[in-house]
Amino acid sequence: MLDRAWEFTKKAGTIIVLMNGIVWLLSNFDFSFSLVGHPDQSMLQAISQPLAFLLTPLGFGVWGLAAAAILGFIAKEEVVGALAIIFAFGVTDNFDIENIELTRTILMTTGGLTAVSAYAYMAFQLFTPPCFAAIGAMNTELGSRKLTALAVLFQLAMGYVLAMVIYQLGTIIFYHQLGNGFFISLGVMAVITVTFVAIKIKRMRVVNG
Repeated sequence: MLDRAWEFTKKAGTIIVLMNGIVWLLSNFDFSFSLVGHPDQSMLQAISQPLAFLLTPLGFGVWGLAAAAILGFIAKEEVVGALAIIFAFGVTDNFDIENIELTRTILMTTGGLTAVSAYAYMAFQLFTPPCFAAIGAMNTELGSRKLTALAVLFQLAMGYVLAMVIYQLGTIIFYHQLGNGFFISLGVMAVITVTFVAIKIKRMRVVNG
């Protein structure tokens, strides 16, 4: 058990340190490798911004939150490191207990997180596919790339829909207003419902011959 724990610590530590370095580089330089004055002018912002739009109905359609969410597919632990580098570094030079409130304030103001969207963000991270290493293990166990792809797509859909429902319903219940991308979320749910019904009908036709 100790040997396996040590091996995991070495591998995870190497990946996390490496990825944090890459995130720092991407968030501090533009494509001409000139130092930027603000992360909003960085390579990471340009790469993450298109993905942020897709996460708007989930309550975290901000490029920094989107970047951290995507990096979670490499290692879930990287989400925390990415959030710290993107939002907190440059504002606070350490993360002692007294700076926890400051970090929370930064995520609420710059990141636009509310209590509800923070829960949605955590649900998204928990239910979307795990790290690449775990997906590789999944592929080995299933013995089929097709089944692995279907499993990953199912997990993506599950995490996306669950986070969206938490954010949209939570915003209505607790804040008495519609969440960002509310009507987009209705469209997404309509597409999912139609797709599910179509699959069920197709299966019933196959069973009935």
